[in-house]
Amino acid sequence: MSKIFLLISAVLIIASLILTVYMFYRLIVRIRQMSCAHTNWILLEQRNTIPSWRKRVCAACGLVEEIVHHGPLGTMDG
Repeated sequence: MSKIFLLISAVLIIASLILTVYMFYRLIVRIRQMSCAHTNWILLEQRNTIPSWRKRVCAACGLVEEIVHHGPLGTMDG
């Protein structure tokens, strides 16, 4: 019976360590994105599909922004 509790506690400790490392990684990424000037953008688009989409990605920090369509699809505004 104590082996089961030992196994469960070991799994929970490992899971909490993995979650802690992941949260610190996300915090570092967020700080990097907040301190970036976002001057070099890469445009990504997919036009001949439904739904079509356009996004831009900052080359320095990896921030992704979706470009909102205001016009009809298939036009220069959409």
